[in-house]
Amino acid sequence: MIFFEFKHSLPRTTLRGGEMKIGINGFGRVGQALLQQMPPSDDLQIAAINEIGLSLSDAVEFLGDAASVTDSGDLTYAGRTSRWLALADHRQIGWEQYGVQVVVEASRLFLRSEMKEQSAGGQVTILMTGDLRDEPPDLTLVLGVNDTDYRPHMSILCAGSDRTQSLVPILHAIHERFAVTSYRTCLHRPPYTGAAGRVQNRPDNAEQLARVLPALSRRGELIRVDDPEATFVTAWLDITVETPADDDEVLGTLSELATRLPHVLLCSTQLPSPVGDRHSALADAASIRTERLSTNTGSRIWLKLYYDPVVSYAERIREQLKSLSEAGKASK
Repeated sequence: MIFFEFKHSLPRTTLRGGEMKIGINGFGRVGQALLQQMPPSDDLQIAAINEIGLSLSDAVEFLGDAASVTDSGDLTYAGRTSRWLALADHRQIGWEQYGVQVVVEASRLFLRSEMKEQSAGGQVTILMTGDLRDEPPDLTLVLGVNDTDYRPHMSILCAGSDRTQSLVPILHAIHERFAVTSYRTCLHRPPYTGAAGRVQNRPDNAEQLARVLPALSRRGELIRVDDPEATFVTAWLDITVETPADDDEVLGTLSELATRLPHVLLCSTQLPSPVGDRHSALADAASIRTERLSTNTGSRIWLKLYYDPVVSYAERIREQLKSLSEAGKASK
């Protein structure tokens, strides 16, 4: 087993040509974290927020000193104002009247028909958290893996789950280098809260990953262990590959991934508190171990990862929004 340190810092792309206006439906932990990831200088603007379970005054208290209530009853955060709505029926929101181009759907809605009812006939793109339970979205978006599949006519997009966003880039990189034949994953994580934890008939964990990586369909399993005392997610990956691999080769693969995709991977030297800010990366790769199979035709790879299921996930959504903004400008 090796422990390592690898830090990367790639500049974020500066968007030009006007702001993209964003709506948020459901202002829970992810919605709040997303707002906090939008600096005043950013070209992404949260134009409107709809929330029925949390009062505006409570939202201001959670957000801290940077937040306040305007005279008109809207939310100001870090000098930017967002229209505050409290509509139980999502069909009454009318995002387009606030100039919203993309809605981050982070509430109780998990049906494609409910997504379409917010899209104003396709004028507004819906980027939902979690995953649809009745039929697939137009695209479950994972940057650096399938973002080239996006087309401007797609109106129902999915940000995937936090585990999709954290595991897919790593599995994809390892599959491209060593050819994954099977994988097993165990996630030790905080329990779900709110409506998302009660929705039935959603795609199982392995199916969500396979939607983005169809090459790994039916090759893996993923189990989740909920721990009410957990803060971060700890993920163990047991991967069998066709090509022989050693620790240094796997390290090189992950290092290349971290260099190629900004804010995807933070490699570190210490357990259980890795060097660096966990919030800045999609996952911390804390340890690597490989073992040659007895047939000498392949290897097993063990990885131990950490990630923040809220803040790092919100940062991935922000990066997706910036990517959609760039794609929209390129299509004009």
